[in-house]
Amino acid sequence: MADTAHQHGSSPVPVEHERPEDWGWHHEWRRSTPVIGWLMTISILLLILGNHVGNVENYWLIGTAAFMAVLLVRDRIRRKNAWRA
Repeated sequence: MADTAHQHGSSPVPVEHERPEDWGWHHEWRRSTPVIGWLMTISILLLILGNHVGNVENYWLIGTAAFMAVLLVRDRIRRKNAWRA
């Protein structure tokens, strides 16, 4: 095996930090994030209509959907009051 002058995993050329604006990403998905979140919450609730024998699955689905809804409402309140902070 050839002997190398630098350690394995290190680069002799330092990597410069790339700004997100340089490659096109410079904003959030302000409107689509909550919309997708609510669609996923509704789709989880629609899974209750499956062929379940017991209700344990339903409890987990309802709990997961409720947790997602709480996070979405909290995010909405935080975004609404962000200018006050």
